[in-house]
Amino acid sequence: MLIPATTILDTSMGIPWVGYIYDFQHRYLPQYSDEQTKELREKYFTGMLSRANAVVVNARAVKKDIEMFYGRSRCPVTALPLAPAIKPEWIRDSDSMAGDAGVGEYVIVSNQMWRHKNHMTLFEAIKKLKINHPTIKLLCTGEEKDPRFPDYPQTLKRWVREKGLANNILFLGFIGKKDQIALLRNARAVVQPTTFEGGPGGGSGQDALALGTPLIVSDIDVNRELEGGDIRFFPPFDVDALAAAISRVLIEKPIRPSFERLLTRSEENRKRLADALLEACRSAIKHATHDQGS
Repeated sequence: MLIPATTILDTSMGIPWVGYIYDFQHRYLPQYSDEQTKELREKYFTGMLSRANAVVVNARAVKKDIEMFYGRSRCPVTALPLAPAIKPEWIRDSDSMAGDAGVGEYVIVSNQMWRHKNHMTLFEAIKKLKINHPTIKLLCTGEEKDPRFPDYPQTLKRWVREKGLANNILFLGFIGKKDQIALLRNARAVVQPTTFEGGPGGGSGQDALALGTPLIVSDIDVNRELEGGDIRFFPPFDVDALAAAISRVLIEKPIRPSFERLLTRSEENRKRLADALLEACRSAIKHATHDQGS
């Protein structure tokens, strides 16, 4: 059994395999993909659905998209459950999971600096918040490049300087996972303003839930699958609503779950994910056996 296969495999090799389909960004945001990319993605998706013994996806929304765009699949499709989890080694003692960021209180966004991640709405919200929260800090982590729009990251950074926000919006670039986790845990909130994701909340959103950090997230279909934490939604381009949500977490200072509770919840989530993967494997074996008998 091979799981998950991210390339289309030969059906004659005699081993059942489970394929993986990530998302349909090229359908929803066609302006961000060139024609060659769209054609390659369509070829990959149709090939995966026609040749895999089963397919897994990261969200119920992606499974719905498969049905909408391609009709009923010839192979079983399993939407994996939301399963945010922390690693025990992230925890050192009851007082500290994260180092001091050295900037006081802050919120954080951990995304690649791609246009559809919607940094500008967040930056506008910080500009608005600065009026009543002059020392507010936003930490930005992630690769500062967009292969489709190479000038975009520098355009964002230039805007920040021109608006006098260089002391409020700090760019840390790509950092190690251990440092990222420390910053996510210590933040007042993780902000995920994205306009499109293949899985609920993206990686940083799920890390926030695993760490017990409040999550302020765009109200798009896939993010509505988020659960199990302090989750606050805002319309993706609504600067006022996002600013209000950030202001509330700065004032309220929400109570975090204990490390023991986080570990227990993580183990429960790992089991749910494992069960779903096993079910996908069973479906693949059953489907392969059926095909061989046909």
